[in-house]
Amino acid sequence: MDVTAPQHWVSYISPFGWFQLWHPPGWKVEMAEGSLSISAPQDAGMLTINSFWLDQASQNVPSVAKLGNPKLLFATHRNLRRLAPLEVGDESIGHQGETSLSSKKPWWKKVLGRKNWRHFRLWCVRHDQVHLLALFIQAAPADPETATLARLILDTMEFANPVPVPPEMFVTQALDLAREKFPRHESQRSDQFQLRLGDARVNLLSYYRMYVNSPERFEQIVLPALQEAVDVQHGSKSFDPDLDDIRDRIMPMLYPEEMWRAEFPNFVGTPWMGGLVVLYVVDEEQAYWFLRTELLERWEIDGDELHAIALENLDRYFEQQPMELTVAGEEDKPRLLVPSHADAYNSARLLSEKFQSTLRPLLGNQFAVGALSRDFFVALTLDCPQTMDYVKSKVAPNFRQFDHPLSDKLMLVTHDGVTDYAPW
Repeated sequence: MDVTAPQHWVSYISPFGWFQLWHPPGWKVEMAEGSLSISAPQDAGMLTINSFWLDQASQNVPSVAKLGNPKLLFATHRNLRRLAPLEVGDESIGHQGETSLSSKKPWWKKVLGRKNWRHFRLWCVRHDQVHLLALFIQAAPADPETATLARLILDTMEFANPVPVPPEMFVTQALDLAREKFPRHESQRSDQFQLRLGDARVNLLSYYRMYVNSPERFEQIVLPALQEAVDVQHGSKSFDPDLDDIRDRIMPMLYPEEMWRAEFPNFVGTPWMGGLVVLYVVDEEQAYWFLRTELLERWEIDGDELHAIALENLDRYFEQQPMELTVAGEEDKPRLLVPSHADAYNSARLLSEKFQSTLRPLLGNQFAVGALSRDFFVALTLDCPQTMDYVKSKVAPNFRQFDHPLSDKLMLVTHDGVTDYAPW
């Protein structure tokens, strides 16, 4: 039975495009650590949805009945009863009952105190390889109308057909396709969303976003990117071009210095700050490739001239497509700036003195920056210890979870340039 959501309800699409649902506009939606939470007004209850991919071909995949067994999920429970399954997905099971959400107390208070029993409704759903655990817990006393709305939200759920594979599997499938179509070029995984195909690198992040919207078109989406990475390696004008042919497409790219020295010592590199090095790439429409040291000899230029060319192109790149920044702090005194959208050259922009000068009126003559990943940096004032502590505790320890992580070190920007500042 398909449930049509009221026209004024709000649509939500899961991050990997696995499902879409609708909810009342007064319910608040939050996504944290892979878990979707939809909260009823006035703290009347919370619907939490966890989705995960389990390969049905594996012998170790638990059944829906086991995944949705409240006796295994809750340490304390009572008054358990079966619920009607949801009319979504290939398979579903439901339970309701009560569980204790008592906070941690000394043992003697646990003996004397009463448990804080809360009513819950729990469903487990499987659609293809996607599994969902949907839990609705109500405040006491339970409100039947709010519980009915939570059920209606779940009944509006529509699964993608076919269901997109998760990012890890997408990259693996792209690697398999590269090895199948281009066996003469060595291919391997590089970063989380990146393949190395011969001497070129292919960033798959934007292609995964396209794939999520049209999972049936996997090969049509990925193959052109792989083909272009191969094409630029063929012929005398590809990886051995004249400078004038590619001058306006040379861009700087920040990279961990340790990885550069270990894996790509033949690529032109300029050591920078924060354990990073500036490499130089030729930007193609679907990919980019790194410049080798022997090219500078043939072009009869040195590293300083190459760096100047790359920075000029970098500034022009962001003039043509301006960077949007998200600002945190008071309206007249920003405390922290981060890019609003991912871009392969976001953190490289910290190299630009022109960009640094645009941040000074906002953050002060001296400010700190952290190049956490290729696509994401943070710039913050020095006069707000609370902001510094927040970034230190929330952002920096998790920098390796970013796509293309760079450095966990903090750098200081002054009128004299960029220097190492302090460890996070």
